[in-house]
Amino acid sequence: MYIDPYTQIIPALIVILVVSCTGCNNKVDPISTEKTTELPRPVDFTFSEKAETLALVLADVNGDGHLDLLEGVAGGHNLLYINNQSLNPFRHVEPILIASENHMTIDLALEDIDGDGDLDYIECTLANNFLRINNGSKTHFDLLPSIRLTPESMPTYASAFGDINGDDRPDIVLGNSQGNLNQFILNDTQSPFLNSSHAKFLGVDKHVTEDLLLFDLDGDGHLDLLTANAGEPNRIYMSDGESPFFSKGRNIIDKPDYTFAIAAGDIDNDGDFDIICGNMGSNTLFLNEGGTFTPHPVGQDKETTRIVILEDFNGDGNLDLLTGNHQAPNLLFLNTGAEPFFVEATKLAKEPVNDATRAMAVGDVNGDGTLDIVVGNASSQANRIYFLPTEWSSDPFPGYRPNR
Repeated sequence: MYIDPYTQIIPALIVILVVSCTGCNNKVDPISTEKTTELPRPVDFTFSEKAETLALVLADVNGDGHLDLLEGVAGGHNLLYINNQSLNPFRHVEPILIASENHMTIDLALEDIDGDGDLDYIECTLANNFLRINNGSKTHFDLLPSIRLTPESMPTYASAFGDINGDDRPDIVLGNSQGNLNQFILNDTQSPFLNSSHAKFLGVDKHVTEDLLLFDLDGDGHLDLLTANAGEPNRIYMSDGESPFFSKGRNIIDKPDYTFAIAAGDIDNDGDFDIICGNMGSNTLFLNEGGTFTPHPVGQDKETTRIVILEDFNGDGNLDLLTGNHQAPNLLFLNTGAEPFFVEATKLAKEPVNDATRAMAVGDVNGDGTLDIVVGNASSQANRIYFLPTEWSSDPFPGYRPNR
């Protein structure tokens, strides 16, 4: 993932049905000790396909100004849903099948790598990583052969685009697992990423990196790197814009955790980046106090959180927190604007829904001016879309750019 102070990347999704909803009655969640609120939704949609969804991206793939949906799956083709520009934009849409090199796509990232005006994408898998160029055809990605990014074979769980060396071209960082070093690849001017010798190992840390973010943490104009690690401390790598870029890292705090997902944003509105970690167990908010991060628990549940997203869902100027959980309700925490910030949890589904959520994407998919939430599930469970109330925000995604 890459984020800046105005935008944020997130994985994206796929599939659909229609349900009505009821209003906003406060109640006690039987699973949680927290106060929860039912979220009013006029329409939900459940996809008919039941793939093993591991990654999702919302982005305008065909350049028509509407968000399309790219899904990375385990055990089959990746799927591309083209937005039909209706209020239920993926209903009755036949997905475009995109061949997967080894049928186990774990992460996706989109960016205009070759500078031709359309979005290309990186496919991260358990063995190798591939670049797929968008040729602008009806199928978009399948007419040109995929490009292998690195000569080594290793499982990659996370990826992010960003301009690491300041040459105005998107580079990429890969978060690897099973005792392998993370990597970064600088974008070649003439033939982006074609030369696998451009892949460089990052530092000396051998972690199981589950997620990563590229963002300018200290405001010096250079992208820094944040990694979420399984069973080890999460790490920050500061960059001064000069090679080797991310050579030295430090722990956010020394305590190890099992973190699946991370997000960064100015949660307390003091002008700097704070960090959210989605963990196996209690999630954690790290408030940035002059470069030192102070941990605060988020809620009282001890779920396994696979996805965390920060967005201002209700238009009050505060970043809210969306969590995608494994075999537990997915939750939305509205930011109160004061400590402890995330107090009240809203379940996305009125009825009990304990999906095996592995991916989420947020964007205005139906053009009604509000953010919608796409949920991608594994374990052969259907993916879902939640259309949020139109009264929540008038300009929910200011300056939105896919994957930037």
